[in-house]
Formats: sequence, C-alpha cells, structure tokens
Amino acid sequence: MNETGASSGGLCSNLGGNSTIRSWRRDEDILIWYPSKTGNLGLSEAWKAVRHRGTSFLWTKWIWQPIQSPKHSLCAWQAFHDKLPTLSRLQSKGLIQNSVCPLCASDREDVDHLLLGCSYSRFMWSLLFRDLLIRTSLPHNLAAFPPWLDSHMADPRHKSILLCNIKASIRESTVSKIFPASKTPENQKIADSFGLQLKQKVPSIITIHWSPPHEGWFKLNTDGSLADDRGGYGALIRNEHAEFVIGLAGRLDLPSINLLELKAIEKGVDLGLSINLTKLWIESDSTTAIAWLLGKGCIPWTAFRSLRHLHQSLDKMDCWKATHIHCEGNSPADLLAAFQSARGETFFSPGQIWPELQDMLKEDKSMKGYQRIT
Repeated sequence: MNETGASSGGLCSNLGGNSTIRSWRRDEDILIWYPSKTGNLGLSEAWKAVRHRGTSFLWTKWIWQPIQSPKHSLCAWQAFHDKLPTLSRLQSKGLIQNSVCPLCASDREDVDHLLLGCSYSRFMWSLLFRDLLIRTSLPHNLAAFPPWLDSHMADPRHKSILLCNIKASIRESTVSKIFPASKTPENQKIADSFGLQLKQKVPSIITIHWSPPHEGWFKLNTDGSLADDRGGYGALIRNEHAEFVIGLAGRLDLPSINLLELKAIEKGVDLGLSINLTKLWIESDSTTAIAWLLGKGCIPWTAFRSLRHLHQSLDKMDCWKATHIHCEGNSPADLLAAFQSARGETFFSPGQIWPELQDMLKEDKSMKGYQRIT
C-alpha cells in the first residue's frame, strides 16, 4: 500500500507467483502460537516471547536462596549492580559533600572500597577465611569476586551465606557509623545536664605480629580452651629462627579458663626443661595468667599449686620473661589447645605437625600481620 492507500503492484510482483497448498484434512483452520510448545496462546508464553532477557550473572542463583534473608539478598543484588547508596554515589548526586569512608577514613567510599578495599571489611573477610581455611588474597573489585569465590567454594548455599550476610554486615556497620542510634546513653545524659562534652571512642584496627625470640633464647607460646565443659591446653616452643622445636596438646577438666591457661604455661615450661632450655620467653594470650605468673592482681587459692610448681621450674633456668600477646598472634597455640587428643597428652616433633599448623607457623615466620579491632 502507498500513502494514498492504493496497492503497489510492483512490490507484489516481486513476490513471485501464487501457489495453492491442498490439505487432505477437512478440519477448519485454527490459529497456532508457535512460541508455545502446545500451540496455545497464554499470558506466560506471550511474556516470554516479548520480554527482553538481560545478561545472565554467575552470582544470581547464589543470592536468591530460600535460606537467605530477603533484606540481605537485596543488599547483595544492589552491590553487584552498583546501586548501593554509597557516599560516592550520594556525592555524585549532589546530596552530600564528603565521600570519605567512615570506617577507615582513608579513601572514597564506593562499592569496591566498601566491600573489598576498606581495612575494616578486609579484616571481616580475613576472620571468615581463617575459619574456612581459605588462604589467598581478595580480588580488588567486585566484578572479579564471583569467579574468585566460585573457584574456592562449591556449595551454593555457602556462597549465599558468605555473599549476602557479610556484605549486609559491612553495610550496616557503615550506616550505624554515619547514623548512630538515637537512644542516648545514661552517661551522655548526665554529661549533658552538666554541659560537658564526651568524646566517643572510635574503633581502630591494630596489626598484631608474632616475633621470634632473641638470639640464644626460645619462645614458648601457650593457650587454654574450654568448650562444652571439656578443657584443653596447648604449648609449642620455637627457636630464634622461628623454627618449630617441640609442642604438646592435652585434655584436662578444670573449673575455669584462667586455670587452664595457667596449666598450659606450666606444661610448656616443664616441656622446655625436658629439652634442657635455659633461656625461655613465655607468651600467652591470657592477661590474667600472665599477671598471676608475675605475682600481680588477686590470685585465687586454686592457682597456688600450679604457680608454686611453675616458679620452682623457672628457678632452674638462667633467665626467663613472660609477656602477653593478643589471640590473633597466638593461633598455633590455640590450634593445639583445641586438638582432640585420644590420650591424656600428645607430643609433637617437627616431623609430626599437620598442614594447617605448618601454614600457621610459616605465616608467623614471615612476620605476617594479623588485624585486630580495638
């Protein structure tokens, strides 16, 4: 048809001659909807035929899981589409002027920095990866994160929990930092009544290092554990080159974790004497046990027997000292304390340590830094 409505014969002539197709069936013609398998036109089939399908993403089935909270799934979906209301996005819309990350105050808060680059978020990931025995570094952008996670984890449910929950936790930490709870603490109310201003303590991240002993010395790291009313202790000795010398793990039922920590030191010192050590640096993540050993604080009578034996053993050495280390730098001793010993006590030589403990010892020897929130 042309603009006036007349038929355009030239165009039709190019279509070739007409032909008649005869059917042997006498049924009436019916309409068939080809996109449908049954031939019937339905709303679902029509929508599938006209809809525009977007790009399929690796992470889609991970975040939309029945076990997952819809709020956390939505947060992960927003993050992957770069739709989280980060400070850099709000600044680009002219809503705010400052886009510095409130958690680390070292860079602009965009989605890559918030979830992967911020020192706070990397600390959160490192804690989780330590429990999952994943020993590799994070990618630097969110686009590379799904393939990276797919290569390190198989179960989609675990991926869902990992992706959604930790991202939501990091996001909620940022929001609570920017918009603190409206409830005023009692000490703030008292200060306000006197016209005083209280400075709020901002959480900070410190780096913990395990350091080898001085030349000619040996370092004893100890730890105690108490889980399900079952007590355990662990101790290991390393030389000035951070090389594993000997270790032990044992089970013991004691009424308190502090007594178990003290018992771990006692067992470790006896272990050092058994191999004729004369210079020993004792290190524990229990401030209470170290204080008792140094004669500080209120010492309960239940600790007197262990302390008496400890000092008798230490008097046989030329010199010794005792210091505290945070638990992040005491992981090998913590692993030994949780060791499920079949006997009452198990000893380990350098050739008897298992791969997980070997990896921890290598990290300590390389002076790896472990982050801690204070």
